[in-house]
Amino acid sequence: MIETLLLESLTEFVRFLPILIGALLLSQVVRMFLDEEYLRGIRSGGSGLAGATAVGIAMPGPIMGYLPVLKQLKEKGLKNPLAVSFLTAQALMGPFRVVLELSFFGWVFFLVHIVVIAVVSLLGGVLMRVIQPK
Repeated sequence: MIETLLLESLTEFVRFLPILIGALLLSQVVRMFLDEEYLRGIRSGGSGLAGATAVGIAMPGPIMGYLPVLKQLKEKGLKNPLAVSFLTAQALMGPFRVVLELSFFGWVFFLVHIVVIAVVSLLGGVLMRVIQPK
């Protein structure tokens, strides 16, 4: 029993290791080349939160691939409300789920789900802006 669990855990770790390595490499590229002034200039108002939510919905892959990159973006000046909106949307939806949800549940379900995800992600960003205004 324990041997099986350990083997399955190790197999999953090996499966996700390339994603994690890629994310760490990308985070270093972000750290070296992305302009801090650009990130500080992105407003955490409605359009910024909507953009972060849309990008989060569109991004494929597991969240572990984005956390190292977001850490570097935060160190360069990305505001917390934008990170919250992005992470919430990315965790709740991704492009691969679109096909599955449409085929399993239909258009109405999918559209309602997208609206709910967008609202929750936007509210998360707004809440973070209220809690941490600066």
